[in-house]
Amino acid sequence: MLIPLSHRISYLPKSISPLSAEVFVIRGKTYTWLFDAGNGSRVLEKLHTLPRPIRAVISHFHPDHMGNAAFLQSEKLYLGDYACKKLGNGIFVTCVTAETVMEDGITLRIWPLPSSHAKGSLMLETEDFLFLGDGLYAAQKNGQRVYNATVLKETLKALQKTTASRFVCSHHDPLVRPREEVLSEMQCIYMKRQKDEPYILL
Repeated sequence: MLIPLSHRISYLPKSISPLSAEVFVIRGKTYTWLFDAGNGSRVLEKLHTLPRPIRAVISHFHPDHMGNAAFLQSEKLYLGDYACKKLGNGIFVTCVTAETVMEDGITLRIWPLPSSHAKGSLMLETEDFLFLGDGLYAAQKNGQRVYNATVLKETLKALQKTTASRFVCSHHDPLVRPREEVLSEMQCIYMKRQKDEPYILL
């Protein structure tokens, strides 16, 4: 069941078995836009009931976000550079390496998002929402949650380019958070960096 975020935007909730991230559905003038494709047959069945044609932006290559991407029957997939390598290039695949703006009765902006969690991540801004996937989360290194300090600095710079007041992080409760709250949290993590240490340990 789709849960509304606004009059144009709704989402399929996350699931545990199989692990699947939220799938965000954005109603444009011509296209149904997705942010992420989720994972598993139950999610895919629901996505197949959406109005067509479909275009999808995939946040990153992890299966809970990208597992269904190859089976969407979408007109076009927008992927980060690393996800392009995972899925393979094709006529329906666009590799996003710089800001990309599309108009479809609404404005959609896609940016690469430097991420400690998953290289080649993308973020999508539309209608005052910034969809981030798992792009703000830490990585795991030897059982420890860590951020790469240099990458986190670039993450913060990328976020500052956006204007949306509502940030949406997958798997998070609450799902939608105020921009300034998230930026403050990420800045506090960055301030924990130690001189000559490449990683910030949490």
